[in-house]
Amino acid sequence: MLWLQDPERYPNVTDSTVVMVKTAEGNTPGEYWWTVAFTDGPQSDAASQKAVYLTNAPDDNRPSNLTWLLVSNQQADGTMQDYWNQIPWDVQHLAVGRAAQAKALSCLP
Repeated sequence: MLWLQDPERYPNVTDSTVVMVKTAEGNTPGEYWWTVAFTDGPQSDAASQKAVYLTNAPDDNRPSNLTWLLVSNQQADGTMQDYWNQIPWDVQHLAVGRAAQAKALSCLP
């Protein structure tokens, strides 16, 4: 997840502001997906934004066929915009994904 720590892209993301939850096996057998939530800024910062991605990359040591899909991000009014309907999973997988998102977000500072 080194790309999250790119100071030009996400200047305020640190190890303590990223949560990664193993989510489910995807449509390809043996390929596991992870839900990654992070806050770009201190909790006391009004400009701090949360985002949630679904990825098949548990770390940066995998081949270049890694996928990062935005599944939710925080809007200006503080609500989370949901993009899970764009993930080609069945209802059961989507429910597991949303539960992983809730767990990850609850662990953020």
